[in-house]
Parts: sequence; C-alpha cells; structure tokens
Amino acid sequence: MNPRLECRRKEFIQRNYNPIMKSSTIFDWIAITLLVVGGLNWGLISAFDFDLVSTLFGDMTILTRVVYALVGVSALYIVVAALFATSTAPVARVAHT
Repeated sequence: MNPRLECRRKEFIQRNYNPIMKSSTIFDWIAITLLVVGGLNWGLISAFDFDLVSTLFGDMTILTRVVYALVGVSALYIVVAALFATSTAPVARVAHT
C-alpha cells in the first residue's frame, strides 16, 4: 500500500476513534440492544398498530411486563451513563496561520 495513503488512513482512524465504544461493558451492549428492541417495537406500533412484544409473549403477561420493564431500565441506564461519561478522545488542534 502507498505509504502516504497508509499515513492518512491512520490519521483518519485516530481522528474518528471512539474510546467510549471501546470501553463499553456487556451491560452497555445489553442496554443498547434492549433500546433497539423497544424502539423497533414502538415503530411497529405507530406504523402498523402491531405490538411485537405482546404478540410474542402474550397480552400483558408477566413476561411481557418484564420485557417492557427491562427496556425502561435500560433507557435509564443509558441516560445515566451518558450524563456521567467523560470523553478521552484527542482534541483536534487547528493551526492558525
């Protein structure tokens, strides 16, 4: 590979590197997955009047309520994690000429 292109590729990766995703725990990934499930379920409800969670687990059964509760808890977890997250990403420096 061209050395100049390789250098530019490395610079691009360093500029766009997201240390928060690298340090994500299994709880972060579970919360994100549950938020996606909840978001897709609400999208299906609004677009097609179809509740996938109720269809899979029954209308307001204990399992359905557990899924809804887990989605809500994961949303709170992500909000709290976002509020207390600190970014260690390098700051781009602009040369003034």
